[in-house]
Amino acid sequence: MFKKLSSTQKSTIKGILDSLLDLFGDGFITKNRIRYFIKENADLFFTCLEHGDKIKYNENCIVAIIGYSDNAPRKYLKILYKNIEDSKLPLQDIFKEVKEDIYVKVKKNNPIVEILKKESFIFLGNRGKEILFIKKYKGLR
Repeated sequence: MFKKLSSTQKSTIKGILDSLLDLFGDGFITKNRIRYFIKENADLFFTCLEHGDKIKYNENCIVAIIGYSDNAPRKYLKILYKNIEDSKLPLQDIFKEVKEDIYVKVKKNNPIVEILKKESFIFLGNRGKEILFIKKYKGLR
């Protein structure tokens, strides 16, 4: 859903956020060099979505592309899930609709790393306790 969220959708997403764990601390939005965790800052998350960021979700997973709302040169993937298997379908759905390179920074010990590799993400480098990946858009350039 890449349009303005209804109050019902916001309520649903808030409920899903409340039920998800962010065990690895990878679910954050960066504003002015400060990390705001999505679970604790749902209003900021909704504001970003209203200004262009993208989201796909189901009852067990939220996948978002952050960076459109502030015209950032890099668009970052954020994934929150109950069970890692629940992330596959929303990931595939969002990849069908996003027509540009996507970056993701996750903790090295996050099991989502294996899913990202299967989804054609390429290792870009270590960032301390985190790893940076990119998924290159393969459309016409």
